[in-house]
Amino acid sequence: MRTLGFAFACVLATACSKKQDAAPAPAPAADTKDGDHNDKHEHEMAGLSPELSSFHDVLGPHWHAAQGQQRMTDTCGVIGDFKTKADAAKNQPLVDAVAGLATACGGTDLAAFDAAFGKVHESFHAAMEAGHGK
Repeated sequence: MRTLGFAFACVLATACSKKQDAAPAPAPAADTKDGDHNDKHEHEMAGLSPELSSFHDVLGPHWHAAQGQQRMTDTCGVIGDFKTKADAAKNQPLVDAVAGLATACGGTDLAAFDAAFGKVHESFHAAMEAGHGK
C-alpha cells in the first residue's frame, strides 16, 4: 500500500510539473523591469504642465508602438497634433525636434524617421525635467 501511495505521489508530482513547464506563471509587475519603468514614469508625469501632459498623450502611444514601417506611418499621420501640442508647450527644443520629425515624415527613410522620433522623445524628457526644475 505504501508503494502504491508513493507511486501515486510521483505521478501527481510529474503531472503538476509538466503543467508548470507548459505555462509558467507570470512574474508580478512590480518585480519586472517594465514595472519599475512604469513606477518611474508615473512619478515623472506627476506635476507635469497640462501642455506637456497633452503632448505626452500624443507621443506615448506612438513611441511605445513596435518599431517599423507601421509606427512611422501612424506617427506621421498625426504630425499636425505633434506640432500643435509642441507649440502649446512653448518649448523651443521640442518645437524644433517636431519640425525635424515632420521633415523625416516627408520621406520614406525609416532610419531617418527613427532618429528624428528619438530626438522628439529626448526633447520631451528634457522639457519634462526642466519643468520639474532638474
